[in-house]
Amino acid sequence: MFVPPYKALLGALGITAEQLDKQAEVTVSAKSLKLLIKAAVFGSEVDETGYLSANPDVRDALAKRTIAEADLAAKPAAPRCTAPTASAPIR
Repeated sequence: MFVPPYKALLGALGITAEQLDKQAEVTVSAKSLKLLIKAAVFGSEVDETGYLSANPDVRDALAKRTIAEADLAAKPAAPRCTAPTASAPIR
């Protein structure tokens, strides 16, 4: 599983390790949140049969071709840490 370096994550969040230790809440930019989600997806495996079984709406949309067919097992490119832009609080 790909996990961005700790210092890179802190930099993307705009916070130091010391500040993080002292805070109960952290505000994360939408861009940083997307990075964290992409990192989690990048390191995960997808059971296509199980996914389509658990998500009949997706299965039906694929069958009707109302959405493009996707390779659910394909992995996205490894995400890169960048500076945050717009912020949204995480609770």
